[in-house]
Amino acid sequence: NNSVSNNNLINVDNNSNNNSINIGDQIKHFFFFYDDHCKNEDAKSEEIPLYFWPKDIPNVKQSSIIGVCEAAFDFNQFSLPVKTITFLKSKICVRRLHNIRVGIAGASSESDSNLNLQIELILNAAQFYVGPFDLLVCDSREKLIEQMTKLGDWLLPLLQSYRKDNFKAFQTLPMLDLPPYCTRYSVFASQLLSNLKYEGGLVLGGCIFYSNRVLATELDSSITKWILHYYKYVRVTETTKELDTGESFKKKSIVFATKKQLYQLRNRIIINKNIKISDATLKLLESTNIPQKFKNFNHESGEFIGLHILARANIVIALLTELQAYYIDRYVDKLLLANESKLNQLEDQLSKAFKAHANRINKLYDTEKPLIPAQTRNLQSNNELIMNFNYLIYDIRQCNLKTNAQAQREADNRLFFDTAVVHDLRSICPNASQIWLRDHCGGLFSTKQFGREIFFQKLYASTDQLQFLTLIEEDALNAINFNYYNTDLTTNTTNNILN
Repeated sequence: NNSVSNNNLINVDNNSNNNSINIGDQIKHFFFFYDDHCKNEDAKSEEIPLYFWPKDIPNVKQSSIIGVCEAAFDFNQFSLPVKTITFLKSKICVRRLHNIRVGIAGASSESDSNLNLQIELILNAAQFYVGPFDLLVCDSREKLIEQMTKLGDWLLPLLQSYRKDNFKAFQTLPMLDLPPYCTRYSVFASQLLSNLKYEGGLVLGGCIFYSNRVLATELDSSITKWILHYYKYVRVTETTKELDTGESFKKKSIVFATKKQLYQLRNRIIINKNIKISDATLKLLESTNIPQKFKNFNHESGEFIGLHILARANIVIALLTELQAYYIDRYVDKLLLANESKLNQLEDQLSKAFKAHANRINKLYDTEKPLIPAQTRNLQSNNELIMNFNYLIYDIRQCNLKTNAQAQREADNRLFFDTAVVHDLRSICPNASQIWLRDHCGGLFSTKQFGREIFFQKLYASTDQLQFLTLIEEDALNAINFNYYNTDLTTNTTNNILN
C-alpha cells in the first residue's frame, strides 16, 4: 500500500521538555516544503524547512517532523517510495518532485486516497503558479526560502478549501448566484470574453468574477479556481485600498500550463476560424524582446503563458495570453480599454440587479400577506427539500452506486433511466462539466468531480423552465449538505455581496 503504519508514538527529545514533540499526538493539519538540505548535519533548524504551516510551530519541532518524513521516504526509495506515514492519531502524505518534497498531514481516520488526492491537487496548482520544480533556480538559500514561502501562501487557501468539507460535489467553483431572471448577465459576460479573444488573436481564454465569485469562464474549473485564489492573495498583499468607482487594480504575471491544458485552450481558437492575428499584432510580435530563458523553451510538461488581471470595484476580468503578448507593451490594456464601456455596463447592471433583489427579499419578510409559491421558494425548510429530491452517486474508482431512491414512485424509476442517459452522454462529450435534463417528473442535474459522477433529481415541477435550471444547483447543494451533515451550509449570496 506504499504506507508506513506506526501505532507507537515517536518521541524526539532534545534534553528539554519544552523541545520534545509527540508526533502521534500533535500532528493535525500540517503543510510543508523541504529539500535535501535537511540531510546536512551542519544545517540550522530554521533553514531546514522551505515552508511550514502553521507558522507558530517551533523550528525544532518542524525539523523533527521533516526528519521523520525523510527517514520514511528513504525507507524504500529503490523500489516503490513510501507515500503515507500513519501514526496513532495522525497521518502524513509526502511527495517528491526532483529535489523538493511536499507534505501534508491529517487525522489518522482520513483515507489515504483523500490525502493523496489533496496533494495531487496542490502540486498541480503549484506547477501552474511557478512552473515545474526542476526549473526553480535561486542564487542563495534565502531566495529559495522566500520563493517557496510565497508559493506556500498561495497554496494554503486552496488546501483549506479542499478540506472545508469532504463532500464537495456541487462546490467545484464559487459560482455567482444571480437573482431570478438575470441569466442574461452571464451570457453578456461570456460574449465579452469571446470578443476579447476575437479582437486580440493572442488571448487564449479568460474568466470574469463578481464579488469574488465566478460569473463567466472559458477555462476549466481548476485553472479558474487557481486564478481566483491568486487574485485574492495579491489583492490583499499588494494593496489594502478599497477601489472606488472608476478606479482599477492591475496585475500581470507568468504562469505555467501543461500540454493538455494548452491543447484545450488553443484548440478552441483553431476551431473558431474567424479568430486571426492582425497585421499590426504580427509586427509587434516581430519586434518583441523575449528573455533568453524563454526563447526556444522546450519542456516535456508544457509552456509558460501570461496572466493579466484587471480589477474594478466589484468586477474582475482575468485573461490568459500567449507569452509573447505578456512582453508587448500595453497589449492587453489596449484590448480592455476598447471594451471598457461594456465592462462598466455589466458591473453597473449587476449592482442594480442585486440591490433590487435584496429589496424584494426584505419586503417578503416584512409583509403579513400569505406568500405565493414562487416567493416562498427560498423560504422552504430543509425537510421539505429532503422529501422532494433524489440523488445518485457513482464512484468510478470503486465501481459502486449510492442513492436514496426507493423505486416507489415513477420519478424514482425515471432517476435510473435519466442517469443512464447522462452517463452515455459523458462518453460522447467527455469535456462537459455539467449536464441538465428535464422531463415530466422534474429535472436532473449532473456533475463530475474527483472520480465521481453525481446526479441530483428535483421532483417538484416549475412553470418557468429557465428559472428551474438556474436554481436546481442551489437546491442540490442545500439537500446534499443537509442529508450528509444535517446542516444548511449555504449562505445568502445577496447579503454577502451587499455587505
